[in-house]
Amino acid sequence: MVLGVRKAFQRSGMTLPYVLISAYVFTPMVLMPDSVERLAGSGSSASEVGQGGQAADPLQLDGISVLDMTGPGFHNSSRFEQEIDRPNYFNYAQAVLPVDNPLISSHFGWRVAPCAGCSSNHKGVDFVPGAGKPVKAILGGIVAEAGYARSYGNWIKIEHIVPVTEDKAERWESIYAHLQHDSVPENVTVGAVVGRGQVLGAVGSTGISTGPHLHFELHIDGVATDPLPIISKSQVVKDFELVWR
Repeated sequence: MVLGVRKAFQRSGMTLPYVLISAYVFTPMVLMPDSVERLAGSGSSASEVGQGGQAADPLQLDGISVLDMTGPGFHNSSRFEQEIDRPNYFNYAQAVLPVDNPLISSHFGWRVAPCAGCSSNHKGVDFVPGAGKPVKAILGGIVAEAGYARSYGNWIKIEHIVPVTEDKAERWESIYAHLQHDSVPENVTVGAVVGRGQVLGAVGSTGISTGPHLHFELHIDGVATDPLPIISKSQVVKDFELVWR
């Protein structure tokens, strides 16, 4: 029998070493067709959910790269939030905000006028801390004007002298408008000296107004200026948004 097998291999041109190699490679596949076990790659996020495979890539899940997981069907469930709160070094005058809860309904600059008679070039900031909340002087100064105007309603203007260097000072004017009726103290009159943080009145909706708010303006050497970067105590960056406090 052995001689017959040898003659058969000789007729086919195969030598014994090739026969042995073929037997070594293919015999396990013939005898154990269902015994091959898929090995999950270890140490990867893919293998931890049973999707690894023999060469699991820690940046692959079911053949999809995490860099591609941004389209429909994918949802970012991360709860990570970052908030950076740092002192505002632009507040060289050590001013304070005119209200305690500085929620803002309208920022400084160009806008769509919210009402007939309202300005498109908004020269101040509208704070909405709530009706009746106290309004405070941002710095010590002298009351230059106080009374009632058609647009501002009950309003107050205070002049401040702010040192910048040893030989230079700026002239600031702060304006507080739409104050509640009968909320201005009797001692806050033209010519009166007020201190930083002193209560000037309460948030109201007098004059041309869409609702209770404080319209606040800051003029530096006669130029209307966005007050938030100058009188805020801190800069807060949260979710890629800059907030002044």
